[in-house]
Amino acid sequence: MRVDFMKNYMFILLLLSPYLYSEIRVKEVTISGIENSINHQVAEKILLNSYKKIGVKVNFITFPAKRAIANSNSGILDGEAQRVIEIEATYPNLVRVPIPLFSSDTFVYSKKLNFRATNWDAFLSYRVGLLAGIKHQELITRNYNRIFVSSPKILINMLIKDRLDFIILDEYIYKKHTIKGTPKGINEIKKVENIIYTTTLYHYLHKKNLSLVSPLSTVLKEMKKNGEIDKIMEYFFLNYQK
Repeated sequence: MRVDFMKNYMFILLLLSPYLYSEIRVKEVTISGIENSINHQVAEKILLNSYKKIGVKVNFITFPAKRAIANSNSGILDGEAQRVIEIEATYPNLVRVPIPLFSSDTFVYSKKLNFRATNWDAFLSYRVGLLAGIKHQELITRNYNRIFVSSPKILINMLIKDRLDFIILDEYIYKKHTIKGTPKGINEIKKVENIIYTTTLYHYLHKKNLSLVSPLSTVLKEMKKNGEIDKIMEYFFLNYQK
């Protein structure tokens, strides 16, 4: 009888070990994020819930995209709220939590209302603006005549003033900055049809916090299964639907 009890006890301990280990080793983390990003806001809410479930306090600090990931990769901060998988080749100190947080769509916007495109090469000879530090956008535009800026607001205003021919932005970031305090001239801007880039976003931790990867994976998997992540996404994203 005692042998069976001990077997059951050890089995339960084994199941709980990632949580117990993380609680012993890490009490609090500070995570870097991209400022003025609705993707960050969604990721922050998901992560607030998931870290709470494993008993770890989490704080968030936002920066321009390039500075944010530099702080995470150097270990100044404990990780990155949400990034695409392409960052891994450039930032080797960041470890991916393998359960995706959510997916995000990137579009091209322009005042050229009759412009038609069938692929991303259609923009090679134009002035294209994008946010600095967004890795997947840098990769798909590597042969473009690019202008990098630090905020979506600047990017949109440059397009309105004809200082750019096209801009590339995440759909919900664009909606956020054109619905809240709509800038004059925004009605002249339209989405370029047939051009879309879908990215899957993951949470990353600095390698010093490797012990948190397993418990966070378990929690995120359960949050996906029970619909908690879907509810968080609806709460944020539906507020920006036109």
